[in-house]
Amino acid sequence: MRKLSFIVIIVLFSFSYSVTYSWEDGGTILGFDGNVSNPLNVGTTDGVTPYDGDYMLSVSESPLSGTPKAYLAYIQNLNPGDVVTASFYGYDTTDGSPSLRIWGAYVSGTDITSSQGSAGGNNTYTDGTGWSQITHSWTISDGKEALAVEARLYSATGGNDPTVYYIDLIDVTAP
Repeated sequence: MRKLSFIVIIVLFSFSYSVTYSWEDGGTILGFDGNVSNPLNVGTTDGVTPYDGDYMLSVSESPLSGTPKAYLAYIQNLNPGDVVTASFYGYDTTDGSPSLRIWGAYVSGTDITSSQGSAGGNNTYTDGTGWSQITHSWTISDGKEALAVEARLYSATGGNDPTVYYIDLIDVTAP
């Protein structure tokens, strides 16, 4: 009589989900910090056509001061070592400011405005050619459970007040 032995191999899969949002449903920002004013869901305006679809996000900075932040996405239930990648398109036709940059902030799992420190970002700004995509990936630190993806607004000293920014087609990939 033969004996059969079986080896059981368990494979664990890590799934990531990607969500894209293009302001087609009338939404605006999730929150803000600093001098963000007048967040609107708009169609073609001031000669700017949305990058994707018929609508885009418009946010303003007024008065011009500091580095205001508009919260665009909020990812909860993260674990140390998880990787979150996000990108969005920002409209910019200047050589320098005003411009946009993608950034992240650690927040509490229940409150997007409860800063628990900067998650950082990159040194890439919108490039002044019209619509340009900016992207960053974050590896979640120990003791952190949620991440807010921000659009940081950089205005020109002595620039137009209010300074208007346009954002479209955010994409977030997270576990």
